[in-house]
Amino acid sequence: PAVTPHDLRHTFAVVMLRSLQRRAAQFEQSRPRTGFGTISEHIVHNPLLTLQRLLGHASPSTTMVYLRYVDESDDLIQRAFESWSDDTRDYATYVLDELEAQSS
Repeated sequence: PAVTPHDLRHTFAVVMLRSLQRRAAQFEQSRPRTGFGTISEHIVHNPLLTLQRLLGHASPSTTMVYLRYVDESDDLIQRAFESWSDDTRDYATYVLDELEAQSS
């Protein structure tokens, strides 16, 4: 299967969103528990708004589409890991084969 620039953009968005979510969680855990923080802190550390800016989307609703891919990829990877038993294929190949089987 051919990989398109749009596929790479989606991959970047999902990986970046996960990373930004981890960073936001770390920030929240390290923040003093006095009040709710400033509005600018919430904007700067909001994973969705950060991803929106990186992708150049005018609206957060456009960026929200990527949230679906995070959940779907987590489910796919978990299912593939649980059923992977073929010693002749590496795990990445197994996941790609599973994706291809789902799309056909």
